[in-house]
Amino acid sequence: MAKRQLNRRQNWRIEKIQGERAARAAKRESQAVEALEGGDLGAEQTGLVIAHFGVQVEVEALEGELKGQVFRCHLRANLPALVTGDQVVWRAGNQGIGVIVAQLPRTTELKRPDSRGQLKPVAANVDMIVIVFAPLPEPHANLIDRYLVAAEHAGIRPLLLLNKFDLIDEQNAPALNALLAVYRQLGYPLLEVSAHHGNGMEQLQQQLDERQASSLSGHALTPMVSDRWLQELSTAYTMPEQHAIHGGKTHAKADASEITFF
Repeated sequence: MAKRQLNRRQNWRIEKIQGERAARAAKRESQAVEALEGGDLGAEQTGLVIAHFGVQVEVEALEGELKGQVFRCHLRANLPALVTGDQVVWRAGNQGIGVIVAQLPRTTELKRPDSRGQLKPVAANVDMIVIVFAPLPEPHANLIDRYLVAAEHAGIRPLLLLNKFDLIDEQNAPALNALLAVYRQLGYPLLEVSAHHGNGMEQLQQQLDERQASSLSGHALTPMVSDRWLQELSTAYTMPEQHAIHGGKTHAKADASEITFF
């Protein structure tokens, strides 16, 4: 069924309603910040934005007695838009709530176009991007290349990670080897691992230990705790067929290929 087209007046009304809702949310947020700052706030300290929830963010404390703890924080109205990976100056309040008072300079920015085609940052201070794919379904170069281009444009080191290489067989090996040969010839670092069996995981751990990394998960970018991520990697599947193969069962073949980024 064709998508219903909205006329100019309908579009204007939708934008007006959304603008009013955004203004009300901003007003409530401003009142919450004023209430916090009117109370007892802790000293200024540095933190790392690890998740974004619209008008609030989660910040991991990077120093002091609170180091390693995570706080939900409000944003001051004069701050620029924050993204995951931003380092900030914040002050802790009561009941695990804090206030971000400043943004620290970024070393890198990962951007993608918004609905208007304007490039917007989605992650900051990323040190390495791990692009994860598997033999099944067949990986396609055009999707991997998009992430490589984004990484090169942002000046961020990419790492190609072929997971579940134990699923390589006589049928998929020729095409897969040809694909990997292209990236090796171009000089991109590439690891082949099987998180299910543990093969190659020590090399991967060494790579992650050397650099602070971020992992792509669908459309979201979050700073990565390597130990937790490696554990998730061993149980994550790009499609139900892979789980069926590891479980010794048969399963209908997928109609479309896909790549999952962790």
